[in-house]
Amino acid sequence: MIIYSYWFGWNGDRLLEILDMKTEDEALLREAVQILIEDGALDYAKEKSKTMLEDAWKDIEPLLKTCDAKDHLSELS
Repeated sequence: MIIYSYWFGWNGDRLLEILDMKTEDEALLREAVQILIEDGALDYAKEKSKTMLEDAWKDIEPLLKTCDAKDHLSELS
């Protein structure tokens, strides 16, 4: 997410500045999170993880026998 925000966002430099501080200041940490949100990094990460999970499921699904455990695993994923 940080790399995405840095390369594709408007406030990537500020995000790195905050992270380099290694601060525990809540206001600065909230600012960093807000930057990630505004730059679309969270949406990118959600979509990327969804795609990766779907691809992984396509690979493993045919290898698993049909049973309750498979159904539960599918629901969990």
